[in-house]
Amino acid sequence: MVEISRTLMVEPKVMLIDEPTAGLSKMLAEEVYEMLTMLTTQENLSILIVDQEIRQALKIADYVYVLELGRNKFEGPSSEFTDLKQAFWVGA
Repeated sequence: MVEISRTLMVEPKVMLIDEPTAGLSKMLAEEVYEMLTMLTTQENLSILIVDQEIRQALKIADYVYVLELGRNKFEGPSSEFTDLKQAFWVGA
C-alpha cells in the first residue's frame, strides 16, 4: 500500500502493479482491491494488474488476459469471462 501511495504522488495516468496482494491477509487484500477500484473510478486511473488472485482481479477488471505457461491463452472484456471463472474455480 505504501508503494501505491508513493506512486500516486506523481499523479500517473497508468499504473502497472505486480501481485499487489502477495503475502497479505485476506482482510488487507480486500482493502487493496477496494483502493484499486476507487482509483480506477474516482481518479480515472488505468491500472494493469498482474495477479494470481483471479477472483479479486475479475471483479474490477475491464479487460482480461489469461496467461498459461507464458502464453496468452484467453483475452477479452471481463464480461465475457463467466465460463472462464467457473473453470478456474472448480475445486477451489
